[in-house]
Amino acid sequence: MIVITAILLFLAAKGAYDILRPPRAPAAADTDNTKSAPVQLEARRGAENYAVYFTHFWLTGNLEEAKKFAAEGFNPPAFGKPRKVENIIAWDMKPSGKEKANVTVRALLDEGQVVYLSVPVTVRQDRFGVIGLPNFIPEPTPAKAPKEEPLPPVTDSATTQAARSLVESFFRQYTQGTPQDLALLFSDSRPRRVLSPSLKAEYGGLERIHVSRPEKDQLQIDARVRLKIDGEAVPQTFQFQVEKSGNRWLIKKTIPEIPRE
Repeated sequence: MIVITAILLFLAAKGAYDILRPPRAPAAADTDNTKSAPVQLEARRGAENYAVYFTHFWLTGNLEEAKKFAAEGFNPPAFGKPRKVENIIAWDMKPSGKEKANVTVRALLDEGQVVYLSVPVTVRQDRFGVIGLPNFIPEPTPAKAPKEEPLPPVTDSATTQAARSLVESFFRQYTQGTPQDLALLFSDSRPRRVLSPSLKAEYGGLERIHVSRPEKDQLQIDARVRLKIDGEAVPQTFQFQVEKSGNRWLIKKTIPEIPRE
C-alpha cells in the first residue's frame, strides 16, 4: 500500500507539472519534402508567447530561462552583451514549413532603440519551441491602402439632403445622446451603445459626404466628420448602409459597427 500510494502521488505531481509547463516540442527536422502548412489560429498565441519569452531572455543574457522556451535538441548560444528590454511584443507570424512558423518580434531596447527579429518556432498541436536563433531583420513595410472606385453619386438633391441630415443626427446622438435615442435612427429599432461621457465627445461638423445608391430603396453613405474628444478636434470616417422605411431613410448597418446594448 505504501508503494502504491507513493506511485499515485508521483503521477499526480507529474500531471500537475505538465499542466503548468507543457513539455517542449522536439526540434523540427528540415527535409526536402517539407511542405508549407498554415498554423492553426488556436496555436498562434502559444507560438508567439514562446518566441517573445525566448527573445526577451536571450537579449537580456538570461540563457537558462531562454532555454526553457527552446525546442528539445536546440541549444542556443548566448546573445553577447546583454541588453535591457523596455518592451517586447509579437508583431506578425507566417508559416515557414511543415509544423514550423516564423514569428516577427518587435523589441524596444535601452536608449530607445527599436529592433525587429524573426524567430523560428515549431508548432506541434499544443506543443511549441524555438528552433533557431532570432535573426535581426529590417523594419516591416506597411501595406498600401487599397484603391476602391466609389459608386456613382446620387444626383437627387432631396435624397442627398436627407442622407446628410441622417448622418448628422447619428453623430449628435452617438456623442451626446442615449442608446434609446440612437435606436430611433436604425431600421431594427435596437438601442446601440454611445460614446462614454468620460470622453466629453461632441459633434463638430461634416467635412465630406458621398451618397450613392447601390440598389433601389438603399443608400451607401461615406462620411468624414469632425468630433471633439476632450476638447480636441478628431477626424472620423464612417460608412452607412441605409434603407428606406416608408418616407424615412434609416440606418441598416454602420462600418465600423456600433454594438447593440
